[in-house]
Amino acid sequence: GDPQWLAYARLVAMVSADIRWHRISERCFDPTAGIFIAEIAKLFPHADRSAIAVSFIFSVSAMLSLSTSQWRIEALAAAASNQPAMDRLADQLVSFCEAGMRAALKG
Repeated sequence: GDPQWLAYARLVAMVSADIRWHRISERCFDPTAGIFIAEIAKLFPHADRSAIAVSFIFSVSAMLSLSTSQWRIEALAAAASNQPAMDRLADQLVSFCEAGMRAALKG
């Protein structure tokens, strides 16, 4: 919920999505992304590397969405008397991404 984290998440999303910034994205994000993709490949040794990359990008995109759009979740849940806290949302996001990766990479 910190304004600086919101700005950072938006900046990462913009740099990652705009081809004009691909060199910055490659330099700043790809080394770390490569480590994650290599570790995921160990868990799913029969999965195609491109499928792993897609699953990874979908998961990162979901994380960025949660980081920048909590207000939207709150607006959609306004009718509910109990809005989820950020830590609960983060746990739900991890479960969601894990299930998506398992479904996409099973083999």
